[in-house]
Amino acid sequence: MDMLDLYRTGTPFLAVADAAAAVAFYRLAFDADVRMLLKAEGRVMHAALLIHGGLVVVVDEMPEVGLFSVDHYGGVPMSILVSCPDADTAVERAQAAGATVLAPVQDSFSGDRHGLIRCPYGYRWVLSTRVRPQSIAETEHRFQAWVAAGGTVGAVPSSNGPRPQVVAEYSAGDRHREG
Repeated sequence: MDMLDLYRTGTPFLAVADAAAAVAFYRLAFDADVRMLLKAEGRVMHAALLIHGGLVVVVDEMPEVGLFSVDHYGGVPMSILVSCPDADTAVERAQAAGATVLAPVQDSFSGDRHGLIRCPYGYRWVLSTRVRPQSIAETEHRFQAWVAAGGTVGAVPSSNGPRPQVVAEYSAGDRHREG
């Protein structure tokens, strides 16, 4: 297989302070398969990891080209969603390897069961399993019911202000919209 076949639009590219240790953690926590590991100048310049069928690239920080780890920025404003066969087992395995559980595994209005962890390298990972197939329309209905019932995300309490208006918007050309 050509390595380029593994790369998709939106492949996560994670810079960390110790990429060799991060690769070892991801292998233990997520059963990552190292597909490529390129080292130079005492650093990991490119580690291509296959995690539950999706590619993630891990590299050492390279300040000389403006590539810094999460610590440089004081956190990261995004999470990486990984679809896996068993979210409960995946979160337990990640926690045993050293991850911090930010939100326990629970069922969602989306038909998924998922939990949120932070790896020792500062990245947040949503580990998710589809437990109930459902249409987009059903997901929207279940979401609206969840919001109306005062649903909150994880352990974060809802605000004391008014509930947000629930709006589902799609462009005219959105092929994924169901009737």
